[in-house]
Amino acid sequence: MTKTRTGLEQQKKPRLRFVLTWHDFGIFLSLLSFATILCYFLRTIDDSDVYVALIFELTVVLVSRFTDGYLFGLLSSVVGVIGINYIFTFPYYQLNFTISGYPLTFLVMLIVSVVVSTLTTQIKQQEKIRAEAEKEKMRGNLLRAVSHDIRTPLTSIVGGVSTLLDSGDQLDEATRTQLLENIRDESNWLVSVVENLLSVT
Repeated sequence: MTKTRTGLEQQKKPRLRFVLTWHDFGIFLSLLSFATILCYFLRTIDDSDVYVALIFELTVVLVSRFTDGYLFGLLSSVVGVIGINYIFTFPYYQLNFTISGYPLTFLVMLIVSVVVSTLTTQIKQQEKIRAEAEKEKMRGNLLRAVSHDIRTPLTSIVGGVSTLLDSGDQLDEATRTQLLENIRDESNWLVSVVENLLSVT
């Protein structure tokens, strides 16, 4: 029992996931493109580049938040740091890995992407578990309601048939007819319940 519970708990723990989908790639590409265009625009207004790192750090947060797994969060960190170095750091359009603070910027953006991706993955998994629990609860309520609706006409049908079989000869024609009509009505009700159930499922 302990081993089974431990196994289930391990399955629920968030694992390092590298998921590649076109949807996530579109989010990744759109956010990085927007950040680059925004930085270009701001540079025409202000020669200072202090905002560039902040914008790309925010982009890393958004990519990590709105994509699944860790792949695009980590990738946005790498692309963001290289983009800052190549496009927005003097000398422009040249890679210079000896710039002061460059390793720290890369490390901060990498940590941000991992932390946000981890938190997002945990939240999504918790939401999935909660949704599954709600679904199971609704299924249980539905089964209880359906079982009650089915049991009631079945009880009437069984009771009517038993009466006809056990003491049908002792009943007058009107009583037998009434019992048969009740059996027919309950059978029709049972058919309608089953049809409604099938239409829902």
